[in-house]
Amino acid sequence: HGPTTGGCDENEKFTDWYEKTLGSYHRIFGDRPPCDIWLPPAVRFANAGSGRQVDCSKFWLVPKPGFLKYFMRKP
Repeated sequence: HGPTTGGCDENEKFTDWYEKTLGSYHRIFGDRPPCDIWLPPAVRFANAGSGRQVDCSKFWLVPKPGFLKYFMRKP
């Protein structure tokens, strides 16, 4: 991994790479990637570019209500 310049071009590049990875999964395993692990590209990159850098030595990060439901769900 390396730093990127960000922006639309980078988002398109990463979306393309992700779609190629999904295609490789299908080709190698003969089945579609499970959606609970490999989200569709439109979902996976829906919030692309919305990240922020936070100095954790000065600030606490507290998840919004409901955020943990994706990690705490039972199979």
